[in-house]
Amino acid sequence: MIIPKPSEASRWVFCKGAPQLGAQCPELAVSPSRAEGIASHWAGAQGLAGAMPAEGTLAPNGVVLTDEMIEGAELWVDDVLATAD
Repeated sequence: MIIPKPSEASRWVFCKGAPQLGAQCPELAVSPSRAEGIASHWAGAQGLAGAMPAEGTLAPNGVVLTDEMIEGAELWVDDVLATAD
């Protein structure tokens, strides 16, 4: 069973077969924006683990982290830690 990604709702809401078709061509499903989002989430996970990567670090998916990505990851980590207190 393929579970559709919420970020792709604009596609699968109108085409129920989109998740199945996308699964056949995963390399086509990664837009530049999605790749940056994946890298930003990775930075946040690293920061939550206590090792926020620096600007210019290469994320595992090959995207170079920008200052904006790091800033967003830091805000997310701060919010998670404040909520956990």
